[in-house]
Amino acid sequence: MSDLPIYNELSIDIVTSIIDASPVGMMVFDASGRVVFANQQADTIFCIDAMKEEGASTESDLVGKCINDLIPQRFHDYHKDVEKEYMQHPVPKAMGAGRHLIGLRDNGSEVPLDVGLSPLNYHNERYVLASIVDISDRLRVAQLEVENKRLENEATHDPLTGLPNRRMLTEFAENLRSLAVRNNQRLTLMFLDLDGFKVVNDQYGHSVGDQLLCEVAHVLKKLVRESDIVGRYGGDEFLLCFVGDDSAAEGGGRCGKRMAKHLARGIESIRVVDDHEVCIGASIGVVSSVCPAAVTIDGMISAADRLMYKAKKAGVKNMGASRVVVGELHLPAVRRVGVE
Repeated sequence: MSDLPIYNELSIDIVTSIIDASPVGMMVFDASGRVVFANQQADTIFCIDAMKEEGASTESDLVGKCINDLIPQRFHDYHKDVEKEYMQHPVPKAMGAGRHLIGLRDNGSEVPLDVGLSPLNYHNERYVLASIVDISDRLRVAQLEVENKRLENEATHDPLTGLPNRRMLTEFAENLRSLAVRNNQRLTLMFLDLDGFKVVNDQYGHSVGDQLLCEVAHVLKKLVRESDIVGRYGGDEFLLCFVGDDSAAEGGGRCGKRMAKHLARGIESIRVVDDHEVCIGASIGVVSSVCPAAVTIDGMISAADRLMYKAKKAGVKNMGASRVVVGELHLPAVRRVGVE
């Protein structure tokens, strides 16, 4: 029994060493919100000078500080309410719950913290154990990931409409061409140019013109199938590419004709933009190939572009009346099928 005090002393030393070696900062607050204990990692997080004169107390310099000393002043009122509510209903709160606290370091800088709370009761006195982790690096990584995704999206999508841009369109269309080759399916590509867009832009300004483009993009996305690709090629030009027959569109059809007319009607249905009456239509060139292995996406785009201009010439006197020109692609020539 004579060894028990020594054993207890060793146990306390071991526990203290474990707590100080923890990568998690640990701080104990009393009911008044003052620090009564802090481990070495807590000192590190708050940039407390760890150098002590020989013979000086090893107690953390955080001890005696109140919570408001450890958070920026702009959060004092808010945190006072949170602290009061927590002390009235103290329950364990784990880290990683999607919230973080901004801490104020001893050198005046701020640090984002992940905080876990555990209520304690010692000798009928209430305390709170706060476990804290500096999440500066984690947030920096998260911010980099968000920025990388933003840059990636900007590189592949039109910033105005959110549709795939020209670069991504050609890449997606090439993937569809490969799919059509493997499955021995028809490949269809449409080149769509708005009629009447310049009038809207000139009459009501670029802001309304931009809203109109967004409306058109919304209509196109709503009317095509999930497997189809639609994007903004540039200006008021849009591209659509799909594999197989368009039999899902209004009872079927060949070479995308019914799909193109379906899209044109959707565009013509846009009558008001930002309280301004508009009258627009679409000129659509459609090319289709039953042998996608023998064509290229660039070749199909060029062919559809030529057919689109033929459609535009056919409807030049009819504002808001769409025209569709359909062609079957047989390299190196395009056989024109008809105008509607």
